[in-house]
Amino acid sequence: MLVEQFNKNPTKWSIKECVEIGDMIGMDRAQVSKWNWDHRKKLSYDTSRRNGQLNKSTWDDVKKRDAKADFKAKPSGKDIGNKRSKV
Repeated sequence: MLVEQFNKNPTKWSIKECVEIGDMIGMDRAQVSKWNWDHRKKLSYDTSRRNGQLNKSTWDDVKKRDAKADFKAKPSGKDIGNKRSKV
């Protein structure tokens, strides 16, 4: 549901939108807003407070990148352990 709403409107959601989406799926406004911020950050969208909008050229670039993306499997526990730094 969240991804579906995001695909319709990939910008920073208003408080009203967060409340409406949250009511539909049983989350509160803050949880929905946090998910939106995290998802925009994950996709390299602008997460600044003064400009949460995507310009059209950026959105087209993101769609092209996503269409070409190869989704990788989650790393195994062994891979995660190798990334720890030694003190």
